[in-house]
Amino acid sequence: MAIKKITNTELRKMMKEGPVTFQYKKKDGSIRQAVGTLRDDLITKKSNGGICYPKEQGYSPYFDVEKDGFRVYAESQIIGIVES
Repeated sequence: MAIKKITNTELRKMMKEGPVTFQYKKKDGSIRQAVGTLRDDLITKKSNGGICYPKEQGYSPYFDVEKDGFRVYAESQIIGIVES
């Protein structure tokens, strides 16, 4: 398993095309590996109006395919995409 460094813009573009496996550092310092997408036809749930982290605060939302729900990550904490 190799990790390829990537920018947030590149990651979001890839997620609009389909699921992407990527890693980021969580607030508590642990590493989270997620399979996320932004492709509308793959999102099985709609946002329920929970906490939204505005773009200007440096957070990006995504739909977690494995957890079947929306999540956010800090753009500055992206480690990279997982390549097999």
